[in-house]
Amino acid sequence: MANGIRKKTSPEYAIRIATCLICLIYSEGKNPVTIRGSIWGGVNFSQVDGDTYAGYHKAGIAAGIGGWIYWTDSWWTHVSIGYSRKGSRFPPFTGTSPDGFLLRLNYVDITITGGWKDKQGGLILGAGLTIARLIDFAEYRQNTLVRYNENPYKPLDILFTASAGLPLKKTSRLHFMLAFQYSLNSIRFWMPPGSTVPWQKNKLIQIRAEYIL
Repeated sequence: MANGIRKKTSPEYAIRIATCLICLIYSEGKNPVTIRGSIWGGVNFSQVDGDTYAGYHKAGIAAGIGGWIYWTDSWWTHVSIGYSRKGSRFPPFTGTSPDGFLLRLNYVDITITGGWKDKQGGLILGAGLTIARLIDFAEYRQNTLVRYNENPYKPLDILFTASAGLPLKKTSRLHFMLAFQYSLNSIRFWMPPGSTVPWQKNKLIQIRAEYIL
């Protein structure tokens, strides 16, 4: 205590903040929040901006679990964690060629989005951020694995995320979602020789089905 004023400790601040949140959530005339879990799975169509292989040609699996926090009938927050394969490919999808290229980037994604839901038709619109942790990668040129003395890919990637979805039926728990992700920074520590831009970024479209428990 100094000059008769007692400093507030961190637990006291936490209690005050929690009390304010509870009052907001359970204020008179308002319904309490609803929390629902979910499971989801789908496919990514990816490219790496900054390389020489334009187009969403790399298909990869995406799957995980999530949670929906409904603050009101119209406003929500979504949190999910899951596996996501990204990367780049040439020629598109399948086939080989003398200058063929394949990059597989395996991530664990944590995504936080918030948005609006149409109470009449069930349309969902949202936006937020994804924090992606690189698990491993594999890069092939002319069907040969490229070996690096030092890992060129950064362990963390932060992406802008936007999503839209519709339920199978108005009251259905099964939703079909379309999401777009784009890296905010380069995914590489250093660029390969001959690069025309100083960065590379993940860019993908994700199509998934999500069942709300």
